[in-house]
Amino acid sequence: HWKGQYDARESHTPCPVDLDEGFRLLETNPQRALTAAAALLAKHIEDPRHYARVVELKAQALFRLDDFDGCIRYVNSLPQDLQNIQGVMMAKAQALQANDHLTEALPLFQALYERDSESFDDKKTMDWLWPNTFDLWAVRII
Repeated sequence: HWKGQYDARESHTPCPVDLDEGFRLLETNPQRALTAAAALLAKHIEDPRHYARVVELKAQALFRLDDFDGCIRYVNSLPQDLQNIQGVMMAKAQALQANDHLTEALPLFQALYERDSESFDDKKTMDWLWPNTFDLWAVRII
């Protein structure tokens, strides 16, 4: 595993084409995205911002393949700074939810919601991004 320190401010630089293609594959062929992620992890081991995006790609690919336990194990194996990447955290939260581990997933969804709420001025934008999320949780937990 990569032992560096991830800085979110560095993640907004353009990614290599191969990494962008990996994210495009998530929609149409998550297995190929997962295969690409394996190769990209080795390729970008010394490049923190690209490595962080590849980690996100792998976590999302595992989730899209319905390998919920594998997704959770993978994310849990990562250093905390990589676990805190928005896309990685979302994949884990969704995998936990899919496995009916609602009490573990809820704090992750809440942290994501709060993090995004701070970065958006318009409440309507948040309602569009997270429609009825907490209403659904209240019903499922009760």
